[in-house]
Amino acid sequence: MVDDTRVLMYVVKRLGCVRGKKALQKIMYFVKEFAVRLSYRFRWWLFGPFSKELYDDIDLLVSLGLLKYNDVRCEISPTGRLGEVVPDVEANIDEEAKVRIERLFEKLREVTGFDSFRLELAASIHFIVRYGVGLERKDKDAVFKALREIKGEKFDRELFNQVWDSMVKYGLLGIEN
Repeated sequence: MVDDTRVLMYVVKRLGCVRGKKALQKIMYFVKEFAVRLSYRFRWWLFGPFSKELYDDIDLLVSLGLLKYNDVRCEISPTGRLGEVVPDVEANIDEEAKVRIERLFEKLREVTGFDSFRLELAASIHFIVRYGVGLERKDKDAVFKALREIKGEKFDRELFNQVWDSMVKYGLLGIEN
């Protein structure tokens, strides 16, 4: 297992800029699920999967001056100081993990465009399909119904269908249409 903060720094450096803490939470959720074994524990929260440990690591890296958080634009980006640290960080992440992360980024770009609203929806769908306790079925209609019960009308059916179908197409659900 690699050091979670090293993967976090690597992800932010590779993306260059992430549209807020919520988006970074969802991206790291997918990194854990599809690319790298991380120790972050994700639980269901108001905006879908959330890790308190990840939240604390983001704040720590901001306080150390390795990441910058722009309150006005709600963006997280690497600082020049991170650039000094990252070569070492990259050296501690094996090449296969880097390839898995890059493939995941390609899929997330297609499914969500790294938009925080779509990332929230995609991560919520995945979490319900993967960890939804008590669901008799985990097909499209059952997951939409469960999502509606949890989040109300936040996501309309058309957007849900688009994201679901894209997730199936890019192998982010492990199920077929």
